[in-house]
Amino acid sequence: MNLWTWGLTFALLCLTLFLQLRQVNAFLHEHDAPALPSRLSDIVSLLFLLLGLFLVSQDNIPALLMFSALLPLLWLDAWQHWLPLRFTNAFWCAGLLVRLLPDGQSLSLLQALFNSTVMFCLMWAVWWSVKRLTRREALGRGDVHLIAGLFAWLPATTALWSCGFAFLMMLVPVASKPQPLAPWLCLSLMAGVFSGNITLMWT
Repeated sequence: MNLWTWGLTFALLCLTLFLQLRQVNAFLHEHDAPALPSRLSDIVSLLFLLLGLFLVSQDNIPALLMFSALLPLLWLDAWQHWLPLRFTNAFWCAGLLVRLLPDGQSLSLLQALFNSTVMFCLMWAVWWSVKRLTRREALGRGDVHLIAGLFAWLPATTALWSCGFAFLMMLVPVASKPQPLAPWLCLSLMAGVFSGNITLMWT
């Protein structure tokens, strides 16, 4: 890649950040919640830019699209423990649309639709059972949609490992305080990117 290509890539990544941050703050304003803290938005933005440049250099565009779609969920879950259905369902649908890209992906649209639907049904059953037993929502509906959406992006085995690793990391920091899923899931996926396992999704 030449200097012009890197500059254009950086500009597109900045535009993505601007648009995603704008809709997140609009959603927070719509629901009378405080705006996203600048420290949180700056840290996530810096990590996204570095990750985005790395993924572009590896020609892993589907992974870049996945992390772009995860941005609103990461910010909202980290800040307010919210996973709104408008964003989780957008993440899910984007994963299905990526299956239509003609880049020789190993996961077909039919497989992605089947895997994500099955996981949605399973997670919904878990959500309903836990709510019935504990009389409270220990698992949010947004978590159900986010996990199901991940199975539209990744093969089932990779998605299961990513979710499992994320849940394990959630148990480590503060046992007495509920932990948001999206930030830990993003960290789990980033670990897969830098370990090289994430490239197996689109070979």
